[in-house]
Amino acid sequence: MNILIVYRGNYPALTAGSKRLSNYIKALQIEKHNPVVLPIQFKSRFRLFDIVTSYFIPLLAFIKVIRMASCYSVVFVYGPGWIFKLSTMTASKIRGKRVATELNEKPYSIEGGSRRDILRDLFKPFHKVCLTKIVFPKFDGFIVISEPLARYTRFYGKDKAIICKVPILVDFELYQKKVGKPDCHLPYIVNTASLNDHKDGIINVFKALTRVINRGFDLHFYLTSRVSPKELLIEIDTIISENKLEGRVTFLDGLDEETLLSYQAHCSMLVLNKVETEQNRYNFATKLGEFLALGKPVITTAIGEVKHYLKDNISCLYVDPSNEIEISDAIIRLLKDESLSGKIGDNGKIIAEKHFDVKSQSKRISDFFTRLIY
Repeated sequence: MNILIVYRGNYPALTAGSKRLSNYIKALQIEKHNPVVLPIQFKSRFRLFDIVTSYFIPLLAFIKVIRMASCYSVVFVYGPGWIFKLSTMTASKIRGKRVATELNEKPYSIEGGSRRDILRDLFKPFHKVCLTKIVFPKFDGFIVISEPLARYTRFYGKDKAIICKVPILVDFELYQKKVGKPDCHLPYIVNTASLNDHKDGIINVFKALTRVINRGFDLHFYLTSRVSPKELLIEIDTIISENKLEGRVTFLDGLDEETLLSYQAHCSMLVLNKVETEQNRYNFATKLGEFLALGKPVITTAIGEVKHYLKDNISCLYVDPSNEIEISDAIIRLLKDESLSGKIGDNGKIIAEKHFDVKSQSKRISDFFTRLIY
């Protein structure tokens, strides 16, 4: 089956969305389908130009899909924005094609404190109505990442829409290859996402790190991005300065895929401090699958879909995201007890291969697209 995947963004890239899309493609190829990605994105060196041209992305998607859709059995829309989804779907329907999309978080549940977030919140009710009342009822199918999102699409989608739950995906085999150690201090933890406190509780991670170091443990913290609201960066820099963490905290920049994998493969553990928000209750952190596949012990919170897969003290350590003492105690526990760390990492790796590997999910994904056209 020829499947046109219309992606809002640059592809390939190191973003979570691009990585998940790559895993869909691998799963479909395993089942002998022919997926083709159509990236829809204006990109330049000038931010203002990118902002202005972003308003023309739905039109660009419409034109390209009109030109290309006739060669494909199904169109799969991947990316945010109800206008983008509507334009792509309309072009696909004009060409007589079945159309599906993916939901990996509850629409318009993202929270934040920047001026852009505040302005966006003013229009959130309008956008939500357009998405749920106009766009969703026209889709023929949905792939969702969690059970709450399955219920959400059943409520707003049309009665005959096909719904398929596919959890986080990881190319398990890729994360088994041997990679050299990065040029860094050991032991360390690493953060591979942009910095935020409203979703990942990064401030309490820094506070926990401070407590671990103050108790005499030699631990370093590497972060692959400084992308963050200005106010949060100031707060983080203040914690680093007041606690003399300059030699313990390092911000990395522009890592290629191989170097990023090296930092992941040789870290001591993953600290994924998901806080209690509507966004986290509906989504499932995709980077979790990568660290589990590497056999890294995970410290996280029992919020959202993760609690259906990982068990406390067996395949992870659950903590209260608001309690930096509890987080630091969990870090120290894994640093001190290599047996526990190894057991949790090994059990998590088994779960990653069984539930999250593209090979274990390929038939489910293939069956979804097959059902769309028969």
